[in-house]
Amino acid sequence: MKFLQRTMMGFGGLALTAVLISLAVPQVAHGLVAALVQVVNTAAAPAITQDVSKLASQNMSFLSSPNLTDTLHVRGKDGMIGSPFTVPAGQTLIITSVNFFPNSAFNFAPDVILRDFSNLSSQYGIWWAPAGVTAAGAVSSQFTYPVGIAIQAGITPAVSVSQPGFSGSLEVELHGYLTSN
Repeated sequence: MKFLQRTMMGFGGLALTAVLISLAVPQVAHGLVAALVQVVNTAAAPAITQDVSKLASQNMSFLSSPNLTDTLHVRGKDGMIGSPFTVPAGQTLIITSVNFFPNSAFNFAPDVILRDFSNLSSQYGIWWAPAGVTAAGAVSSQFTYPVGIAIQAGITPAVSVSQPGFSGSLEVELHGYLTSN
């Protein structure tokens, strides 16, 4: 009987100790975890504090010269225009600005559509380029999207000029960045 009584007193003492520790531990644990994850920004090991869209390694620049439909071509870090671009697996392309540069006079204002090259009925964005300009007196247009236009992995973005009979020449430049899904 005394053994059972001592055992019960021991379990009671352990339970009381556990309750007291559980009340005190959250503050101690919080302080310990905060110390472990503190980032130290030194010249030897700089901490990245910028938004992903500001990192140079993620920035992308594209050029398209649509007569009817043209894919986006990557503008490399050397300024050269590369092959058609497809959004890599596991990433999303975020378009943050679109610029239009007329190369010749327009007979009317074309609407320019950003779409999926393999699905021309898709539409990520639509813009109207200014009409009645000449290459010598070119009027460029710029549109910015702070939140961005998201294009998913596997898509080959393209730019289309939708008006039949469009006789001008227009370059479309897009800027954005890649982010992980």
